[in-house]
Amino acid sequence: MEEVTKSSSFSYYSSEVEERLGSVTHSAHKRVDIDHQLRADLLQNCSRTSVEGFLDAFKIEGLEETREWRRFKNHLVIKQDNLIRAYLERYKYVRNEQQYYAIFAAIANRITQLFNEHCGGYVRRRIRFLDLGNQVVKGSLTYHCGEEVLGTGSALKPDGMVILLDDNQASLVDEAENSIDIRINLEKSAGGMEVGAELMMEEWDKRARMVNKALTEGVQWKDCLLSVEFKKRSSASSTTSSSKHSVNKPFTAPQAARPPGHTSLKRVRDDDDEEGPKKTSKRARNPPSKTRVRKQHMQTADSVLQGNSVASRTAVPKELKSSEIQLAGYALETLCALGNKAHTFGILLQDLSTTLWFYDRSGAIASAKFDFHTDIVNLAKFIIAFSAMDDNRLGFIQVLQAPGSAKGCKETLAPQDLLGFSVTCGDQKATFDKLLDRRFSLVGRGTLVHRGTVNKSKRKVAVKLSWQVCSRKPEWEIIQEALDGGCPKRYIVDVIAHSVHCKLSEGFRGAIQGWSGTEMYEDRELRIIITELLSPVTNMSGLPEIKLFVWSTFHAIYYLDKAGIHHRDVSAGNLGYQQLDCGRRLIKFFDFDHARKHDQKQSSRHFTGTLPFLAIDLLLHNNAPYLVRFDYESMLWTSLWIAVCYENGKDQFGANDHPLFDWFNPQFSMKQIANSKIAFLHRFSLPTIETVEEAFEPLVYSFADGYRKEKPGRVDETLCGHVKPKALRDILLEGQWGECDRCLLPTCEQCSQVEDNHLLVII
Repeated sequence: MEEVTKSSSFSYYSSEVEERLGSVTHSAHKRVDIDHQLRADLLQNCSRTSVEGFLDAFKIEGLEETREWRRFKNHLVIKQDNLIRAYLERYKYVRNEQQYYAIFAAIANRITQLFNEHCGGYVRRRIRFLDLGNQVVKGSLTYHCGEEVLGTGSALKPDGMVILLDDNQASLVDEAENSIDIRINLEKSAGGMEVGAELMMEEWDKRARMVNKALTEGVQWKDCLLSVEFKKRSSASSTTSSSKHSVNKPFTAPQAARPPGHTSLKRVRDDDDEEGPKKTSKRARNPPSKTRVRKQHMQTADSVLQGNSVASRTAVPKELKSSEIQLAGYALETLCALGNKAHTFGILLQDLSTTLWFYDRSGAIASAKFDFHTDIVNLAKFIIAFSAMDDNRLGFIQVLQAPGSAKGCKETLAPQDLLGFSVTCGDQKATFDKLLDRRFSLVGRGTLVHRGTVNKSKRKVAVKLSWQVCSRKPEWEIIQEALDGGCPKRYIVDVIAHSVHCKLSEGFRGAIQGWSGTEMYEDRELRIIITELLSPVTNMSGLPEIKLFVWSTFHAIYYLDKAGIHHRDVSAGNLGYQQLDCGRRLIKFFDFDHARKHDQKQSSRHFTGTLPFLAIDLLLHNNAPYLVRFDYESMLWTSLWIAVCYENGKDQFGANDHPLFDWFNPQFSMKQIANSKIAFLHRFSLPTIETVEEAFEPLVYSFADGYRKEKPGRVDETLCGHVKPKALRDILLEGQWGECDRCLLPTCEQCSQVEDNHLLVII
């Protein structure tokens, strides 16, 4: 597989270690960062099982007891299909990798053709194995607030994939494969004529190229049912640079492992799992240079809101082969293309050695290796299952209801987007009309947010689907506990409906036999929540609106804390506002995925926050007990971020002059980022927006003085008394930060219903 360009976001929804922390539009990360995170995900969440245990999940009920199956199996094993036999012989001797693709594709497609002929009654859909060669397959863009996040698309060159055919494509395949010339040459080769076998393969190759050209045009990751990676033949591998590797040494960040993310730069891959000196991937085309380093600074404010992992900055043992990481990268693209799949599959080949792979949001399961030359039936069982399995086993999320298309057809399973699809939560049904947010990760929540319309009331809503850890309390329960604990409703998003759907362990993963979860394995379930639709706080600009944001967020954090809850992820991506008819804006938290009760034990593997907005002491002491002052500090960083980077909802820094780059610099360690923030506090200056600087000075200096007094190695609960609710409130009152949080009309019915609890005196 070759990557042309790759650039994916940090995630506007921050996350814990199993997902990404932080987020941005133009990322400073290289593809090697993605590889690093995929490697970490697989090492922590990968299991292996026997071939029989793996294929047990692919069994088609009743098929293997039928006469049709026995005839199909005999044709493969006893009669030894002439076309497959001829291609297997050719496969043994080729050295050109692209010839591998074409030959394996021919074998797989012939198996599919034979299955259709012998067991047509079990065929649910028509599929085709594509030899992609140098075909570029474009990947998904990350979305934030309904807009494409620039620089987060991908252009990859995978080796092969299996796609679903529509009726016209199936007719094209049938016409090519059933031609009279192929039939004649099959008969000739059956008589032992060597020339017949050559003519047969020549004709098949000719027809296959024609079909392949027609089907690969415009193919996308959303079309992929199965991805394929070919590993270079061991006898052809060498420790010197070859046709597949350049001699350029991959760029390595000093003293810090790279976080996950995407970049618009060429991919560079660590080949430490291979023997011999370091080589860059066949996807790497440019050596490290000053030009590349400059490109790393091409950030925007939106882009930093799209993810940056703290977890990946620790060293990860490299026990996986680069080809396994590449295949996981295909699974990542497939799962994130539309967000309508719970799992996907892969197949890894080196010579005749074959490994089957399964991926979902909890990790991966791999089969033992087998030789498909001597074990052609196992390969056949795997391939034909994609024709015969139902949509659910194929990975498609059944709760997503397609708009009027026939069930199981290509238009339903691989649409251009999910607009017009709907979900049902209790007695509420919401139909999607705009994609708002889409997260890019393999193991983790895989959050997908659409704007939608509730069919009953026609109210515009936000519909969020995410694969949450089963043991984690649902966010709607956290929200209810906050309300029950006295937090005013004006600070929390209105939940309209919610529901829990399939567990991964009860789906395809549970049908695979013989695997056991690793120590890091966590089962996940699909949760759907429908909430009121809020506007992004990044639309707020000007000092009065920034003051309103800080004033409201401060009180929201205060009342959540009084209710016994830490939000743990205060960021620009988790706050929005409701605009009343009178023009007044109510700031609300709308994402509680990582909120916890004070007395709830925190898993040591989870480290929560959005990187640019993390409190300094969290960066320095990631095992510190969570304190409410961390939320207050995140409020400060978030408000400064909005004030500095946005104007009228638009990010002002799309080039290489991002003023807050050191808050999320991917080449920095956590300690370096913390030090850059401490320096920012002590040398606080915003020369381009002096009015904002003057307003923020008392608040900034309060945190600066606290960190100056705090003893090294300690985490003081109130930052030496400087970050107490009453102290912060006094600063805000003195600066008249709450003046904008009022209605200007003499009478306003909506405002009369707003709970102005923030006017209460905080003791």
